[in-house]
Amino acid sequence: MGLGGNFGQVILGRFDSPYKKATSKLDVFTDTRGDYNAIVGSMNGSKEVFDKRHSNNIVYMTPDMNGFSASAGYALADNGTDDDLPMTTAQSDKDVYALNASYDAGPLFVTAAYESQNAAGTGGDDRSAMKLGGSYTIAGATTIGGVWEGADRGGANGDRDAFYLNATHKIGATTLAAGIGVAGEEGSVADTGASHYTLAAFHKLSKSTEVYALYSLVSNDASAAYTVVGVSGVTGEDVSSLSFGINHNFSSK
Repeated sequence: MGLGGNFGQVILGRFDSPYKKATSKLDVFTDTRGDYNAIVGSMNGSKEVFDKRHSNNIVYMTPDMNGFSASAGYALADNGTDDDLPMTTAQSDKDVYALNASYDAGPLFVTAAYESQNAAGTGGDDRSAMKLGGSYTIAGATTIGGVWEGADRGGANGDRDAFYLNATHKIGATTLAAGIGVAGEEGSVADTGASHYTLAAFHKLSKSTEVYALYSLVSNDASAAYTVVGVSGVTGEDVSSLSFGINHNFSSK
């Protein structure tokens, strides 16, 4: 539920956090096996710790100001099992704050975001993450994008850095895409990093329908357990997926 006007927009309910929205346009394989959430927003052995939707969310988004925009969100604590009140102190502490700011005009897009998940981390510590992202389009056909993310899920050695780069190139109705993501080791714990590689081709059959073929691979270090989105992984093992799909947009716009 929301309200919009010259002041911007206010949205209430279950909704993408400002942290997730900040770089969503840089996820060129979104909702496929190549989704960048194999690395971005995920921590070793934990999928999408950040970069997610939140319940009980209150989000304000500014209007576009000559390419500049920003948003802020606050998600009230979610018990997760029922809506009975009062919550315990530990439950009520688990609220979420998120912010982003972006510039999107012409061929250039840049963005920054921060999120804090209170008392949700290891040992009851706060979880937090920040990221920077951007993309640039060359001659209207080739776009190069990237994301850096620093995340900490609390506890000793709970922090890690990650990088993600992608490129797309349009040839008529076909778009070729490639992406690579790298998760660094957590703190000083050896062999907890991973790499993620994706290659894909998308072909438009019409304005609203496209087909695609996609291959994605996650290569884990010996003590890492990252995985392709939607697929179970095994610590220290590579995970790969070959997929074919069709996307149809039912929007009238």
